[in-house]
Amino acid sequence: FSDPFIEVTYCGKRAKSTTIKKTLNPQWMEQVTLNVDVPQPASYAPAIRCSVYDWDRFSGNDLIGRLFVPFMDVLSMMRERKPRWYYLRDLKGEQKEGKVYLAIEFIDANVKADPIFKIDKSANPFYLHLLTIGVRSMKSALGVHKPQVVYTAPLAGSVEEIATDPSSNPNAANANFLVIQKLPIKIPIDYELAPVINIIVRDNLFGGLVKRSIGSSIIDLHDFMVPIKSSEKNEWRIKDNRIEILNEKQLKLEIAAEDRAERREYKAEARMNLLSIKKAVELAEARCQNRAFNKKELMVIEDIGKNAVEIEDSEDYRARLFAEEDAYQREKEEEEERLAEQQRQRREAEKRKKEIEKKADKDDGKEEEKGEAVDGKEEEEEEKDGVVKKKKKKRKKKKKKAAAAAADTDTTGRQRAESETASENGDEDEEEEESSGDSDDSSSSSDDDEEEKEDIPAEDVPKEKEDKKVSKKKAEKKKRKNEERALKDWDKEDEDQCFDLDSKVTVNPEDFEPEYLKGRPRIHDELEDEYACNPFETIQLWTGQKGSIFGGRRVTGAIKGLWKLSESGDNPFGNGLKSLIQTRTISVRLYILNGMNLMSTDRDNSSDPYLVVKLGKEKFSTRKRYIPNTLQPQFHEPFEFHTTLPGPSHITVEIWDWDGIGDDLVGRTVIDIEDRWFSKVWRRLKVRPLEERTLRNPRSAASFGKLRMWIDLYTKDEARNIPLVDISLPPKQHYEFRLIMWKAKDVVIKDELTDQNDLRVTVKVTVDEKLKQETDTHWRAKFGKGSWNWRCIFNLQLPFQKKTLLHLSMWDQDVFSASDSIGEINFSLDLLLRHAYLKKDEIPRIILRKDQEKRFWLNMMHTKWPGEVQGKLQVSMELMTSEEAVKFPAGLGRGDPNMNPYLPEPEGRFRFSLNPFAMLKQLLGDKLFYKLCGGICCIACLAIAIFFGPQLFITFMSNLIVGQ
Repeated sequence: FSDPFIEVTYCGKRAKSTTIKKTLNPQWMEQVTLNVDVPQPASYAPAIRCSVYDWDRFSGNDLIGRLFVPFMDVLSMMRERKPRWYYLRDLKGEQKEGKVYLAIEFIDANVKADPIFKIDKSANPFYLHLLTIGVRSMKSALGVHKPQVVYTAPLAGSVEEIATDPSSNPNAANANFLVIQKLPIKIPIDYELAPVINIIVRDNLFGGLVKRSIGSSIIDLHDFMVPIKSSEKNEWRIKDNRIEILNEKQLKLEIAAEDRAERREYKAEARMNLLSIKKAVELAEARCQNRAFNKKELMVIEDIGKNAVEIEDSEDYRARLFAEEDAYQREKEEEEERLAEQQRQRREAEKRKKEIEKKADKDDGKEEEKGEAVDGKEEEEEEKDGVVKKKKKKRKKKKKKAAAAAADTDTTGRQRAESETASENGDEDEEEEESSGDSDDSSSSSDDDEEEKEDIPAEDVPKEKEDKKVSKKKAEKKKRKNEERALKDWDKEDEDQCFDLDSKVTVNPEDFEPEYLKGRPRIHDELEDEYACNPFETIQLWTGQKGSIFGGRRVTGAIKGLWKLSESGDNPFGNGLKSLIQTRTISVRLYILNGMNLMSTDRDNSSDPYLVVKLGKEKFSTRKRYIPNTLQPQFHEPFEFHTTLPGPSHITVEIWDWDGIGDDLVGRTVIDIEDRWFSKVWRRLKVRPLEERTLRNPRSAASFGKLRMWIDLYTKDEARNIPLVDISLPPKQHYEFRLIMWKAKDVVIKDELTDQNDLRVTVKVTVDEKLKQETDTHWRAKFGKGSWNWRCIFNLQLPFQKKTLLHLSMWDQDVFSASDSIGEINFSLDLLLRHAYLKKDEIPRIILRKDQEKRFWLNMMHTKWPGEVQGKLQVSMELMTSEEAVKFPAGLGRGDPNMNPYLPEPEGRFRFSLNPFAMLKQLLGDKLFYKLCGGICCIACLAIAIFFGPQLFITFMSNLIVGQ
């Protein structure tokens, strides 16, 4: 506090007011006169200086602030006949918090005149009713022992004081008083002269022998007053402010009555619907002239109309709900059994298929042995006849044709069966393909070729080689056809599992919400900003002096209560005081979901946040479970406290940045649960809303992020029957995302010299983390076409928290410099991934489709050439669960197991050749190769002309001369 007085200085004269002790809101109500000579003209007159000082007995007076009133303002004030407020400023001219209400006038000393401004001290008696609930979160360097609240008000030149009894119940820092008092005061008629009520919280030591001030504040009576605009004397009236303490019994009766009214309304609506249906049936029967309803049907309709709709009570509802859950559980078990039976049947079918294939292989081996034996006997007989060679040659040709046909059949069968067999069967099929295809042309037939070379005449050898080439080409052609047929079959299958890339179907965001958020209201700010949940008034208590070396001005706690101004001394707070005085134990359940856009406290623009939650003396911390390197932490932490109301009621939620040693405070938010419990609006909320509370930090007034959370309050008995809500994050589901780059066309040529590109594609998938893969390089791709047939596999986890992105970029590979970007495309996978997660039980495997095609084309664009397509890329995409990926195995790139679908070798690739011209043509490209060949030919012709031209010319001329 201070002992203020005011000093007026003008034109070398000064005067002082009286000193008012122990207050920061003095009311001098006195007149100070100065005899001065005012300079003329008025524009040269100086301003009037008014300085407010704090009087000290043993030292110099301290300047609180000062103000200057210009001479022209005084003249204006005299014309308006109305005093003004002026803010105090320090010696630097900066505005301070205090202000002074004054009036100044100049009176000619030579002329007798009445003053314009007169101090009207007339006042009317009033009562300020004080409902002091208690103090909250009090703190002091010396501790708090037994606080009490003291109210002081000016009254007829003296000070009226009233105080509560000291209390430390339930504890000193949150002491309850729960008392109604009335303070008689006299308030002037002038609205601007209303006094201020001082509040002081004192701590009592040694049984009250020692008292010290912990904090102080004020009650501004202007908050209870409304000025009357038409009044000449600036009169006022009491503001209409109805205050009523919550009566819990009455609230329960009101809620029960509202429930009954809702039930009656529902019954009436249902009955009206039934009656309207009955009337519609009667009208339809009368109009249509068809078969009339029989008596039995009409009796049923009448009974339905007469009978009231029965509304089930809570016990019946719970029984029905549990019955539905049991039925759902039974259906789920039956579905699992059905799937298990299908898998067992599938395994048995595969087992039978393997047995049949093995048996067929054995039968083929026996037939081959029999054929060889028959062939041996025939050879012996033919040797005797001298015709062994010709028949042997024919048999060899027939065997080769049969082997080639068998190889083609095996290849086709393998490609069709790859989608149903495991990786081991795929390996066996590849080995069989190699043995049935290549070995027939090389190793397995080497001995037969040697015998044929010995037996076949020399003129038949070239013809035999030609036949081999033709059969090999035919086998390759059939193989390509079988591969194309297999891909076409893959394109057509699984139509029910396809998902359109350009699908316009929107997914309801509520489908991805956990059960505890469905139907819960959302508030994108503090709940107090949306609902009126402040039944009590809270006034902060302060101590210290601004700029002091002892810590400056700071908050030491708060006082909670209700204050009302009235003319009568009757209790204005209603009948809910008994309910308020009765203490009760409350279970406080705090559910914290996640932080949003936290302010970083580290230099790397990141944070390692964890939570610290406090209520009274209880404290919880998640420091051991801090979340590393994030500004969007997913906490999903529930906390439960037990407290007594009225009592400790401020929940403080803090987010700290873990640094190992010396953690940093990110921000905090404070929630008053006492206000919510005694608020009718809060108690009427059937589902507590999810709120986003702003985090504050003492270092700045800016927001340091937000915290999504909600609070449930229950009585002790209610808490026993209601379990904590499980808000833990759902377990991650493992998925496999397969993307195949097939080929490209219409690609812009980057190497204009050779008219070719070295094409490769880079794939980046972002689902909570960035994953990257790329294809092999198609060296020397011609005509703007590329081919890869390359499979990329990404392991994902759903559900995801951040936005997803699929990035495809095509590059022209350069060996000795940076690669050239041809084009790129980006699109979100949110819809696909959300759809897959929702339908994971119904559709475990989803194939992405565009324009009704599984292998679809994407336009590659570049930022330097907006609107111009830089190339087209053909891709296909699949998304499946990890369990489904085991059933449909596939390898990276074109590696093993190469299935689902089978990826053939890409076309148009660079091939090694012993022919130097063929190699040069592939390296340089067609145009440059032909230009180079043409240039070489020209140079050769020119060289021939230079070296042999003269000799040929001389020879020609000599022959011509000799001939003459």
